Order: sequence, then C-alpha cells, then structure tokens
Amino acid sequence: TGTAKETTFFDNVLGLFAPSKPKDVSVTAQELAAQEAAALESEKESFTMAGKLLITGDVFSTAACAVMWVNFAKGLEDYETAIDIFDNTTLENYAALVSYKEDIDGREIAAWVSSGICFAFLAYTAADIIWFHSAFPLEPKVSVIDGINTLTLNYGF
Repeated sequence: TGTAKETTFFDNVLGLFAPSKPKDVSVTAQELAAQEAAALESEKESFTMAGKLLITGDVFSTAACAVMWVNFAKGLEDYETAIDIFDNTTLENYAALVSYKEDIDGREIAAWVSSGICFAFLAYTAADIIWFHSAFPLEPKVSVIDGINTLTLNYGF
C-alpha cells in the first residue's frame, strides 16, 4: 500500500529552483487537438443519427396515419353494406347496426388521433430544420465569388 508523501511549503519552494526535465508540450497539444476533433466528429454523427431518427419517426407516423384513414374508409363501406343487408325490422338487426356504428366512431377517433400525432412529428421536423437545428445542424459558410461576399447555408441532411 502506498501512502502519499506530505509536502511542505519549503518543498514547494525548493521544487521551483530544482532543475527539471522540460515537458513535451507539443505532444499534449496534438493529443488535445485530436480529442477535440474526435468530439466534433462524434457530435456530427449524433446529429446525423438524430436526424435519421426524426425522419424515421415522420415516415412511420405518416404511414400509421394513412393506415388509420384507410381502415376508417373500409369501415364506412362495411357499415353501408350492413345497412343494405339488414332490414332494421328486428331488434337483433338494429343492435348489429348500432354495433357497426360504434365501431365506425372508434375508427374515426383513431384516425384523427393518428393525424394529430403525425402533424406533431412533421411540425417538429420542420421547426428543427428552420429554427432549432438540433437534429439538422446548420453550417454557414462565407465565400467570395467575383468580389461579392456570399453566405451559403448548408443543412445537415
């Protein structure tokens, strides 16, 4: 077991005057630059992954919304077919039509809820592209073309 050596004020002062081997600062500066470059690269990769996840969420929410509306339309067709088949003269036929109607109402609610979720996904993606730039980073670049300063905005997608 090693114990730390206790230093005194005089040890610190004497350490200032004692010759010491110069440290190689360039190696640590290179390592620091490499670490910063790796951190920036991983940050860009994480933005790219966030953008991919956001677009994937948009695609799946839009597909789910479309499926819900197709399901609702199919249910309406089934209900109209049931009205033609059942003559609504008996209590059982009436109960079957009421059951179909309740099913249609549930499908309509599901379609509207999925539309709201889809809109939220698409609205956030648009807001991120335009304002937030968290998933799609904006990389401005200034260049001179024919003596005119030009600002180019490169989106990260």
